[in-house]
Amino acid sequence: MAVDIVYKNANFLFDRDGVMIVTSIENAGIVIRGELIYDGKNTAVLNRNNKEFFGLKNIAPMVREKLKKSEYVTIIEQNNKELYSYDVVVHFVPDLGLPDDWNEYQEKVTKDLQAKFSPEELQNLSEQSEYLLKELSK
Repeated sequence: MAVDIVYKNANFLFDRDGVMIVTSIENAGIVIRGELIYDGKNTAVLNRNNKEFFGLKNIAPMVREKLKKSEYVTIIEQNNKELYSYDVVVHFVPDLGLPDDWNEYQEKVTKDLQAKFSPEELQNLSEQSEYLLKELSK
């Protein structure tokens, strides 16, 4: 079955209980039977009620490991000023057939950061990020 995938921005967050995905999807009604289809690479596909399919890209390697171990994730969407959340099952597949372009994305983000910050500021940001990652993975 061929489906149209619309790509949306997403932030993959996690705490000790699981993964939360904040999306740029505008809430379009109740999701009765949604799923996150994932193959362990750069992109996951959010299936909303077998009608809408959204590609959620740029999944960082540390988030990938959390997703691989998750049975469910919480999806957070917005409509106007209201937030909506719902849980979906994570369905693992061997290969979605989508490119794993994480390295290209990471290079672009690095260049953007280097253009905006001094080397000292980047070092400080890196150290803070490493500390936060260690704390979150406890």
